[in-house]
Amino acid sequence: MSDTDLDITDAEESPEPGLKLLLGQLATDTREFARAEVAWLKAEADTRANIAIPGLIMVAVAFALLFGLIVAGLIGAMIALSPVIGMGWAVLATLLVGGLFAFIAAKLGAARLVRAFKTERQ
Repeated sequence: MSDTDLDITDAEESPEPGLKLLLGQLATDTREFARAEVAWLKAEADTRANIAIPGLIMVAVAFALLFGLIVAGLIGAMIALSPVIGMGWAVLATLLVGGLFAFIAAKLGAARLVRAFKTERQ
């Protein structure tokens, strides 16, 4: 063999890299891509969480205020009805009407949840 002949087994002197070297580089690139993708997804999730958390807090505050308004409305209804039908009957009437509204809301909500999670086979 002369000095000008190219040795096929020597990948460093070969003009084209060998298959083993290419597969190793592909595996390395794939791992780096997966790490970068996971880092990007974590950053995206953190960004969205930082935006969503104050909104969730405000929704919780709104529900607390709404609950307070409902309680005040029920007490107001009892006070308004007490001169007409008496305090005991006013409490009972307010509880019955409030309970009826709660029952209807629960049934409607449950029906929507059943419809939302119903599969095509059911």
